[in-house]
Amino acid sequence: MRGCYPTAVSDTPQITYITSTIVSSTNPCIEGHPGKICDGQIILAVDASYNLNRTSFNDEIDVIRNNIAYGWEDFEKIALAWYNDKTLKLPFTLIDSRKLFNIILSVINQDSGLSLTNLLSNLNSLKLPLSNTLSTFIFISSTTNDDIDNSVEYAKSLKNKGTLNFIVLGDINQSMYLEEKLNPSNIFYYDFSMGNVTNLVKFFNDSMVCEVKCITSTISQSTISTTTNYESTTTFKHDTSTDIHSIFNFINNIFYINTIIVDTTPILPLKPKYKDFYDQVSKIKDITSNWDISINQASIDVNSIKEKQIFLLFSILPKSDITLMTNTKQWNC
Repeated sequence: MRGCYPTAVSDTPQITYITSTIVSSTNPCIEGHPGKICDGQIILAVDASYNLNRTSFNDEIDVIRNNIAYGWEDFEKIALAWYNDKTLKLPFTLIDSRKLFNIILSVINQDSGLSLTNLLSNLNSLKLPLSNTLSTFIFISSTTNDDIDNSVEYAKSLKNKGTLNFIVLGDINQSMYLEEKLNPSNIFYYDFSMGNVTNLVKFFNDSMVCEVKCITSTISQSTISTTTNYESTTTFKHDTSTDIHSIFNFINNIFYINTIIVDTTPILPLKPKYKDFYDQVSKIKDITSNWDISINQASIDVNSIKEKQIFLLFSILPKSDITLMTNTKQWNC
């Protein structure tokens, strides 16, 4: 059943969103007691387009990291994707900790374009290895009628697997058309205000696919926390001691997934432009300008397109964030 449920936060305007929670019932329990279990898989798709200004994009990442995912426990049940004109996705079971989840969020970069059709097509190809329940959440800042029309079948397929939920960022002229044509399970309109955060987290919790099962002491009750405390008391802090190793593993996994396991359009062009080559040369010169080769020696070898692509995935970092190794044994090459 669909309906409008108004909620309000003190000193803020009334917030309205559309919800329709799916709960399946089971036979009476022989052992244990019946309870609501929300331990299904979750797809989280981040809008990484230039349709968002930098402040709004950072707010999107922050609210995911510090609020929405605050109560989540089993990150192997989370498939993370980000999209603009292209889509990059990480399947279930790849992200094995909150720390890696936060690191991945921190390296997402914006790019031009936005294709909802390409995103939904890619999300439909994800395998569900852990259960048959799926809750899909898509952040979206802009679209077109044609893009929506081309997405209809993909949206229907995702919704048939569980719930299909949209978080509309700011004002989208096509929001009514999106609701009419794609018929999502739930829609939330997020205006980036702090007063809207609690309602957004509640929307996530209410939009999960849940089942009524017999609860015993051996059953984990939920992927997400049922607490009413929707905000973290601490914010994510960059930990440079382990990030490089984790990001290297993360990037290697990305290319394995997108070039071998999943047969999709390549994320980066197979024939890099000459400008890309000179960009990376300039980046190397900038990073190594103050290196003392009497202490450290480094060799950068680009033998294949894939290795070049891995290098180009790194975001440009200020020199202040880059430190020298104290001895050559710390180079894990």
